[in-house]
Amino acid sequence: MPDDYVHAPLMARDSTGPEIARAWEELVPGSAGLLLHDYHDQLVHKRRIERAYVRLAFFGPILGFIVVLSFLGTAAWLIYEGHGIEGTFLGTVDIASLAAVFVLGLQQRSAPSASVRTPAGSDEGTFRPELKTG
Repeated sequence: MPDDYVHAPLMARDSTGPEIARAWEELVPGSAGLLLHDYHDQLVHKRRIERAYVRLAFFGPILGFIVVLSFLGTAAWLIYEGHGIEGTFLGTVDIASLAAVFVLGLQQRSAPSASVRTPAGSDEGTFRPELKTG
């Protein structure tokens, strides 16, 4: 690396927030404000997604229960009307699907998260631009 390049503390772990903001502001005037605005927008978006996830987590099982009951009711009606094979098939498929969803849901909850996380002491994924001085 040439001597006229320096290592900027823009995303270094040993730098504080104000140091990072000052470094970006020196590079591009007005960039610290833009970065804060973008960070705020990301937080708002993340909150919206989390609220939608909570709503889905609440209403999903309720809607699934309604669907299961409607299929079981239809299977019982088919058997009552003399369509024993069709009703039994529909009821069996309904119960098997319900069991599969339950088992897969348990497996997903017990499996480790698929998101990739870097160790605390690692520099992987850290942006460290080189600035030309001089």
